[in-house]
Amino acid sequence: MNPTHNIICIIMDKRIIAIKERLEGDINIVSIDIEDQGYMHKGHTAHTEGKMHIWVEIVSDDFIDMNPIQRHQLIYTILSEELEDDLHAISLNLMTSSELDNSHNHAGEKK
Repeated sequence: MNPTHNIICIIMDKRIIAIKERLEGDINIVSIDIEDQGYMHKGHTAHTEGKMHIWVEIVSDDFIDMNPIQRHQLIYTILSEELEDDLHAISLNLMTSSELDNSHNHAGEKK
């Protein structure tokens, strides 16, 4: 295995942990899942420069009374430093705990 690849993986893990900690420090989070999706962008300039592509799912009741754009803006504001530095792309799935419960309740329904 390529030792450089191992170092890159460790750095990515540390950056994802830092992003998670920043989000948890600014939002009351019920659950959070962050996935490095850099593997989907191999060969792209941003990937070869070590910039991150991540997918984030957050469940937080801080999102109550916020529309989807406001929710995204909140996350972009919290992660503004990362977005200026090494976070190239972020995909967001943001919901309240009741929205999560509703999606689970409807998932088993047949129409």
